[in-house]
Amino acid sequence: MKRRRTDPEVAQTEVLRVERRLGDMLREVPPRQAFVSNLKNRLAKETIPRRSNTQIVQYILLSLAGILSGAMLMIAGIRAMVTLLGLLGILHQVGQQRRRAVQPMMIDLSH
Repeated sequence: MKRRRTDPEVAQTEVLRVERRLGDMLREVPPRQAFVSNLKNRLAKETIPRRSNTQIVQYILLSLAGILSGAMLMIAGIRAMVTLLGLLGILHQVGQQRRRAVQPMMIDLSH
């Protein structure tokens, strides 16, 4: 079966014509009350999020891992600061010692 290539306006009017005919032929049927209430109950049960025990354990472990890694980062940062301050103190002492060594010594020869 070959497809005919049609103008979009012609195709749209054809769709509207079919839609009108279907609207004339079909009639609305109200749903049964038992079906509606059953459907509401099923949808209400399905929308309540349920977490399994494995998901809860995963959340707890993930939280503990986050807290532990945060604590380790803080400890590493504090150690880095202490090391940096210690290095600055050592450099300051070395600089003072060099300044003292460069100063000329006065020798008293009057004795």
